[in-house]
Amino acid sequence: MLVNDEWGGTLIQYENKLRLLEIAQVPKEHVDAFKSVKTFKFFNTNNLWAKLDAIERVLDEGSLSLEIIINNKTLNNGLNVIQLETAVGAAMKSFEGGIGINVPRSRFLPFEKWVVSHVAAKDVPDHASGQIG
Repeated sequence: MLVNDEWGGTLIQYENKLRLLEIAQVPKEHVDAFKSVKTFKFFNTNNLWAKLDAIERVLDEGSLSLEIIINNKTLNNGLNVIQLETAVGAAMKSFEGGIGINVPRSRFLPFEKWVVSHVAAKDVPDHASGQIG
């Protein structure tokens, strides 16, 4: 999993496995500590690299387990809702030898920022040609 020093989910050691911890899994009274780079120095960039044969093995074994994250949200109209989600990065607990690779901020552009900057410039990929621009 690629990680950097911008806010997002983070990697933790739990039960001798590297695991993803998302903000929605953190009790409210600990959110400020979770967001602090003093507590966690690296955060998930939502980039996963895995060997296809390892993915096939955990699927065949039935050992791939993604917990459901309960995310309380308030809609624009004030309605409180519960969003149920899974984080694909949580799958890393199913694999032996998982690691985080630190990506310096200078080399990392979150997808959301890329979309905003490129859509605004009408510089989006042309899927037919595979070109940008």
